[in-house]
Amino acid sequence: MALQQSLETVHAGFSRGILLREHGRFNQHLHPQTLLIEIGGHENTMEEVLRATRLLAQAVMALAPAR
Repeated sequence: MALQQSLETVHAGFSRGILLREHGRFNQHLHPQTLLIEIGGHENTMEEVLRATRLLAQAVMALAPAR
């Protein structure tokens, strides 16, 4: 949820939101700090996916504690 909020702060409208499923598991149960992030879809180009990855990285870094 914090990453979603950071995405909205850094790049409003970038994310389609978070889909929570009560009965679905995607290997996130294997480690307590696992996060599945899907970038792009079958209609996106590789250029779009790479551009989205850079924007996602900015949002992740905004969450990182200052050193």
